Amino acid sequence: MNPYHREVIARLTDLCPLPPPELELRFQPMFGGLGGYVRERIFFVLHSEGPALKFAKPTQDDLMTVSAEARHLSWTRLYLTVPDYIWHDDDLLPAWMQLSIDDVLAWPSKKKKR
Repeated sequence: MNPYHREVIARLTDLCPLPPPELELRFQPMFGGLGGYVRERIFFVLHSEGPALKFAKPTQDDLMTVSAEARHLSWTRLYLTVPDYIWHDDDLLPAWMQLSIDDVLAWPSKKKKR
């Protein structure tokens, strides 16, 4: 894991809206970037397009209304990039993380293949 990935993990862990042990927060390298998981459900990716959080469509619509800088990742509409001003704001980033975590944990779990 490179130093930038470690820096991103530290920022997300430090600003996590709920205590990390309760959330079972973990990160792992993926496709040259980084994936963030809460209770084994992916909620965050760090990709060449920048940091992005996973949201349900209604949450995305709300966030795109208040932040014109938020964009879908080019390869999926499930994630919104986190605008720079939000990434560097110690109040706004945890709020966005909480929305993402709430959405991800509200989705039904996928059935495991046998």
